[in-house]
Formats: sequence, structure tokens, C-alpha cells
Amino acid sequence: MCYLTSQSKVIRIWTGPSFYVSELQDDIDNDMIPPSRITDFRIELDPATRERSNPLITLMWTAPGNDFNQGKTNHYKVFCGISPDRLSYDSCNSIHSTIMFANEAGTKERMTRTFNDLDTQIYFGIQAYDFQGNAGDMSNVASIFIPSATVETTTSTSKTDSNLLLIYLDCLRLFLLVAWIAFVPLLPF
Repeated sequence: MCYLTSQSKVIRIWTGPSFYVSELQDDIDNDMIPPSRITDFRIELDPATRERSNPLITLMWTAPGNDFNQGKTNHYKVFCGISPDRLSYDSCNSIHSTIMFANEAGTKERMTRTFNDLDTQIYFGIQAYDFQGNAGDMSNVASIFIPSATVETTTSTSKTDSNLLLIYLDCLRLFLLVAWIAFVPLLPF
């Protein structure tokens, strides 16, 4: 087929032959199709645990299927590392985890664990495995950095009052600086 458009471009369309599959063997022992890659993997810190020495983080993703996005996977493995290019399952001290639960494809999955690697940027990835051991591709990489909690305790009210005075003076300096910058161009020289 050949079509001419109003802009004098030729568009060619070719339709190929069709085919028919007469027998499809459902042989689970020869399953070669891996689960799909998880593409929406993310990590969130539980804000209520931010100040603890071992805060909680939640890993979240959408479940792939056993074969691409059909059915459900068998399990997941969480990988981590200090570089997004060097994720490892065996040396993952932050969360050494095989996740044995899996829901139907398209379901939102969540896992909450304690996090012990404070003051270090840690990168995570997750991989889905089907019942035959076929591994899907590594997910997108997500990272988290949690600074160690710094708790200041003041026992003296005079120290608290002096801190408030310093904050007030800093605000006053900032106000005067902004006022100077705003009004200097208006002065005749």
C-alpha cells in the first residue's frame, strides 16, 4: 500500500503474514521467562524514628509477575552498597534480606526494616526471582542517607537565653543587610 499526504510525503505500510500456534506446552520445569524488572523501587525513612540510633526505613515497589508481569514471583533479594554501581547481596550489612512474600503482579509491596548505617550514603536495589530461580533484572537504584541523631541538652536557662539572643541578633543582622541592599539603589549619589 502506498499513500500520498497533502505535504507530498510518501507513507508506506506493509502488512505481513499472520501465524498460528497450534500447541503451547505449559511445562513449568522449562520456564525460561524471568520476572519483569522493578522500575518504581523507593525508600522512605519513618519520621517517627529519625532520632533513634536504629531508625526504620520502608522499601516500596510494585510487584512484578512470575513471567514478566503475569502471576506472582517467588521471592525478592535486596542488594545494597556504598556505590550504585557495586550493589551486593552478600556484603549488604544495612539490610541482609531475602523477602519470601510476594503478591500478584501490580500489587504495591512494602517492607520495613531497621537501618544501622548512619552517616553513610547507602544505595539499594531489589531483584525478583520466580519459582524456577530465574532472576529479573536489577531494579532502579534508590539511596538513603540518615545522619546520626544529634541531641543537645541544655541544663541552664542562661545558656538557652543566650542562644535565643544569638538567634535574635542573627535575624536582626539579616534584616539590616536586606534593607541595605534594597534601599541603597534609591539613594542619590
